[in-house]
Amino acid sequence: MKGFFDFDGPLARAGNLIFDAGALSLAWAVASLPVFTIGAATTALFYVFTRRVSNVEGYALRDFFTSFKREFVKATVVWVVAAAALFVIIFNIVSIDWIAGTFRLSAAARFIFLTVQYAAALETVIFLIFAFPYLSRFDVGIRDLVKSAFFLANRHFITSFLCVLTAVALGLLTLSFFPLILFDVGIYALCSSYLIMRVFKKYRPELN
Repeated sequence: MKGFFDFDGPLARAGNLIFDAGALSLAWAVASLPVFTIGAATTALFYVFTRRVSNVEGYALRDFFTSFKREFVKATVVWVVAAAALFVIIFNIVSIDWIAGTFRLSAAARFIFLTVQYAAALETVIFLIFAFPYLSRFDVGIRDLVKSAFFLANRHFITSFLCVLTAVALGLLTLSFFPLILFDVGIYALCSSYLIMRVFKKYRPELN
């Protein structure tokens, strides 16, 4: 137990991470209010937490808004396009009866159409899981970002699945214990940062 209660001991570090999760969850919510800024806010959130899990110290809110401004354009373009794609996919899924009737799709064609839509939705979600953390850590153009995020999301599908599972678990916990909503975005970013940084370090050992 020696050192456990020290100023820089495990208990103090855990407390700092919990505080950061709450403060950054609030900052993320405020920065995401216009909706189209969700991408930039999420990139900024991961900028802070991927540094934390790499033991890089800093000032959470200052680092958050520094990244928000720096990556605003690229993150916003990626988010708006991906969100639009998800909107179209979800519309196609919920409107399948109308689409099948209008275009007189057979049962087989309807099944294939829905399968493609669900596969596209899955690809878009796991792409987003990696896109914003990748943008937060690497200075890349949008084309390279898209290629790298799709590659990593599929090459390391188990990590993508675990991140989705973490988000779902936090959502269910929040339904049972609503005050968790004050921390859940930050907790998700913290937990998934541990998983995602393990992947990044396989390709960029200098991140160690």
